[in-house]
Amino acid sequence: MSATTGPTDAAAELSVARGTPGELRPAPVPAERAERARVELLVELLSDESPARA
Repeated sequence: MSATTGPTDAAAELSVARGTPGELRPAPVPAERAERARVELLVELLSDESPARA
């Protein structure tokens, strides 16, 4: 792997390659990244600075 192409990029390319022509499917997201994204979203939604709570 080069410095510009990480494992996520390779997984995305492989996922697209396995699909039918013209079909783009998102590559699977590692569980740690998905969990971190959920926590960050929850913190944002619960914070006083969130526009959703205004």
